[in-house]
Amino acid sequence: SKLSIQKAGDYTVSATDSGFGSTISNTFTITPAAPAKMVFNSQPTSASVGQPFDVSVQLLDRYKNVVGNSSTVALTLASHARGVASLNLTAPVDTQGIADFDGIILDAVGPYTLNAFQDHLKASSKKIVAR
Repeated sequence: SKLSIQKAGDYTVSATDSGFGSTISNTFTITPAAPAKMVFNSQPTSASVGQPFDVSVQLLDRYKNVVGNSSTVALTLASHARGVASLNLTAPVDTQGIADFDGIILDAVGPYTLNAFQDHLKASSKKIVAR
């Protein structure tokens, strides 16, 4: 029968046959597939104007395995209060597939949405209300 493993990790396979006995394979590793999704891991729903806050995004493959790689993620303001300076940050992706953006400061009251980009992937934050 067919064997399909979708969760990244180290595995062995055992096989048993009534006529031949059983055997166990050497350990083999399933690595994550290419990044297929990016999600915001942490983000506030509100922030104080002029006070720093942090957000992070994580890369996942189509099987929801963490994809750590040596790329970077860009973070921009998707929507923002009138007259606010633009936000254009980059952060490296660590071995756990996470890109951390620390010390983000919003300089005006209003609702904001952040967009994260990595190659062909895009994720949008929930609304962050700056007060």
